[in-house]
Formats: sequence, structure tokens, C-alpha cells
Amino acid sequence: MATTEYNSGFNGGTIAALAILYAHGEPVAWREIVEAAGVHEILVHALTNEGDWEWAGFQKFAKAELGQPAVTKARAAARRILARTQSEGA
Repeated sequence: MATTEYNSGFNGGTIAALAILYAHGEPVAWREIVEAAGVHEILVHALTNEGDWEWAGFQKFAKAELGQPAVTKARAAARRILARTQSEGA
């Protein structure tokens, strides 16, 4: 299994756990999991996989729990990844 496949699966599982914490209104546990899994990587994963941002509570918790600079940096990285993916697919 390639590292990117592992990371995608791990990140997907992390997103599922975050969705459960979001549904139960647990922002502190949500933040701790994001930090343990890697803030930038999890944010970029959520931004580049359709629906994950809303489903896992990032729209509610990300800025308050992680800070605007982390979100801004991840959005820029996600835009680069999506642009590269679209240009490779074209």
C-alpha cells in the first residue's frame, strides 16, 4: 500500500471520528484529535474531499479551535492540490 493510500484511509477514518464528535458537540475532543492527526494534513484532506468540511464540523469548529492562520494555510494548499488534480485530469 502506498503512503498516500494509507494517509487517505487514515484521514478518512479521522474525518469519520470528527463527524461523531461534531454531532455530539464536543469541540475540545474534536480539536485534540485534529492536532494528534496533524492539523494541516487533516484540514487539507477535509477541504479536498467533497462534503468532509461540512460533515465533520470544520465549518463550525476549525476557526475557533485551530485558529484562522491554520485554516487559511490549509485552504491555499487545498486550492493548489485541486488545481493540479484538475490539470492532470484534463
